[in-house]
Amino acid sequence: LPQFNAEAYHFRSALVTSLCHILHYMHQKESEVTERSARVGDAEEEDRETSTTRDFSKSRDKLFDLLTERVFDTSSFTRSAVLKAWVSLASNKALPKERFLPATRMAMDRLNDKTVLVRKQAMQLLTVLLENNPFMGNLDPKPYRDSLKQLYRGVIDNLPADIKEAQSLAKTEQEGDVADVNTEEVEQAALAAVMDEVNGWTADQELTDEQQQYKNKVKALQFTQATLEFIDMFEDATTNLEGMILSANASDVTEALRFFVQARYFQLPCAVSGIKRSLALMWSGEQAIRQEVLKAFVDIFIAEPGTEGKSPLPDKQIAQNLLTLASEASVSDLASIEEAIVRLVKEE
Repeated sequence: LPQFNAEAYHFRSALVTSLCHILHYMHQKESEVTERSARVGDAEEEDRETSTTRDFSKSRDKLFDLLTERVFDTSSFTRSAVLKAWVSLASNKALPKERFLPATRMAMDRLNDKTVLVRKQAMQLLTVLLENNPFMGNLDPKPYRDSLKQLYRGVIDNLPADIKEAQSLAKTEQEGDVADVNTEEVEQAALAAVMDEVNGWTADQELTDEQQQYKNKVKALQFTQATLEFIDMFEDATTNLEGMILSANASDVTEALRFFVQARYFQLPCAVSGIKRSLALMWSGEQAIRQEVLKAFVDIFIAEPGTEGKSPLPDKQIAQNLLTLASEASVSDLASIEEAIVRLVKEE
């Protein structure tokens, strides 16, 4: 759109908001088309619905690409408007699954923005993406890594005949060139080929039971890989996320605390170190920050998840949480934990 080159930033910001509304509308219409297609049994009607959905997807993808580009706008107000649009799309389930990982990378990058307004929206986007992620409620990476090994071998050991033949040929050629055959590279190439082939199998294509089972294995592998990539993004950005806790700006600190509360609910490893780092803020000179830290402390260690501190956990569970927290705490951490408990008792 040529109007995005307009000099006035508020005009560009308005266009971004308009794009967001259009994408919301397209998501709604696409959902209606899909639902109507499922109800109608006529093959010709289903073909028309499929064609409409495909056209919607192409237009939607172009608009998402445009919205992604605008996050680097010269104006911080427009960059903030872009991130706010992504927050709206993600929170209203209008974000396609394939856009979650790029959106997460984009939000991580904007944590380094020089303006508070943009960093605040970036943290809000990360929190919303975490809350509405298309993966599981538990994002502890260990079970996914264990499952990945099994799924990987299940796919590699049962490759389709044509891809298996190409894999054997590649190994033979490598054996003729070098003494040490790089088996991993050959397997990765075979895996990429089989994923392309399986993704090309359409819903109306008749598959044998063996093909269907293999397709399920490939899809499970792709899902597990995407989940681990999503988790690793947060782990790789731990330094930036914890840096927000130590920011001199109260807005950065508040949004970071809210993120780490959600991260703890989803069992992200970065949540533990982030929460420990935040305990030092119990000695902050700003009342608002101390209250936010205390709220996060209650939400994570004292109260039932999602109850906003109104429904406490069983006494034994609270004791266990505090013992776990204190077991690996430094002297300064223990002083901060004590201060948090003292303030809670005084409030009671």
